[in-house]
Amino acid sequence: MTGLHTLGGGIVLQAVPQPLQPLVQGFLSAIPSIIAAIVILIIGWIVGIVLGNAVKRVIRSISPSQYVSGTPLEPEGDADESLVGGLGKLVKYIIMLC
Repeated sequence: MTGLHTLGGGIVLQAVPQPLQPLVQGFLSAIPSIIAAIVILIIGWIVGIVLGNAVKRVIRSISPSQYVSGTPLEPEGDADESLVGGLGKLVKYIIMLC
């Protein structure tokens, strides 16, 4: 009633009851897909960080607060860093979600 599942060159995984054999085979066949999904997630995370940092550099070079200085819209505190951080994170998360 039990079956032995071998992996690769004869490594015995475990004795599995007959009703559970399709479940184990399904899990073993899904491992490559799971690994591919993890690789894609890591690549997306890295690309998101790189593009988020690029957006931060562009916004810092533009310095948007210079356009509102001397007007009622002039914020208190460091508005540039708030904007830089917020837009950088927004770009990173959008890339990661895509």
